[in-house]
Amino acid sequence: MAFLEIAGEWFKSLISPEIATPKEIAWEIVGLVGHFFFFSRFVIQWIASEREKKTVIPEAFWYLSLLGTVIVLTYSVHVGRPVFMLAYSLNIVIYVRNLCIHRKAARAA
Repeated sequence: MAFLEIAGEWFKSLISPEIATPKEIAWEIVGLVGHFFFFSRFVIQWIASEREKKTVIPEAFWYLSLLGTVIVLTYSVHVGRPVFMLAYSLNIVIYVRNLCIHRKAARAA
């Protein structure tokens, strides 16, 4: 509970007081978690490429992309940002398609 209180105070200092309610702070955390997953995909891709000594995009990259996108899309819908809603909803199609291609290639190998 102490972590949530500290996080809440930190968020209150960043956002305007009229939207610093516990519910809105929770939504800000949802948005940050989505961006964390979205960012972590690059770390996974970098590690995989370093191991192989060539550019590699592991399957986990696409799952993290999809998870981050769904979370950020949910956040975007909540805050009512049409530009982000459109951008992230289109990404879902691309990530699902890449997962299908990846699985098909893995079955063929």
